[in-house]
Amino acid sequence: WVAIVLRLIVGLFALAITLILVLTEDSVRNILLNFTAIQFISTVDNSIFSLASWGYLGKELKDVAGLIEETKEEEEEDEEDEEEEGNAEPCCCLKWSKQAGVVIILFLIFVALWLYAVVKEERGDFFCQTMLVQFGDENSPELSSFSGYYDFELE
Repeated sequence: WVAIVLRLIVGLFALAITLILVLTEDSVRNILLNFTAIQFISTVDNSIFSLASWGYLGKELKDVAGLIEETKEEEEEDEEDEEEEGNAEPCCCLKWSKQAGVVIILFLIFVALWLYAVVKEERGDFFCQTMLVQFGDENSPELSSFSGYYDFELE
């Protein structure tokens, strides 16, 4: 159960970071760059594990990676043996429906958060109320008289 809860927490954390990235970026280009960086970082761990299992990162890490691979293989063999013996869970569709229920609930939560952000944006809560404009004298000296704070009003 601990592993399941930790996976849920990591997944929720990743979704929250994604939501924050989407809401705070100014342009689509920046969003794409951020997601590209996140994807790159998330694939680095698999590459490092492969390097460790091949022995490029030292004998100790190679041994640890080998133990992890053996554990994965043993778990897969145990699952296959249980299915062959008929000791598998009686109703796999119930397990699948629980997973689908969790996914649907998370989807609804994030849709609700997205709608909340859309409504606040439509009301103008994220609209800049005051802007500081500073024109320099180096290009057009006459524009410096327009420097200052400008207040915006919503219609």
